[in-house]
Amino acid sequence: MSVPTNKIQNAYDEWAEIYDTNENKTRDLNYRCIRQQQLDLVNKKVLGSIYQKKCLPKLGCV
Repeated sequence: MSVPTNKIQNAYDEWAEIYDTNENKTRDLNYRCIRQQQLDLVNKKVLGSIYQKKCLPKLGCV
């Protein structure tokens, strides 16, 4: 059974609207931990670096 693409898009859009404001302890802990680090990210490709390690936040390791 397949789900029509527009239903998937609508569900994603609905979720995306509340993602930053709903209770999410994992996201909130991640935010606090990252902010505590002394990261030298000036002129860095952050997502590229994470991807090269084969680990994506919120998606888990691949």
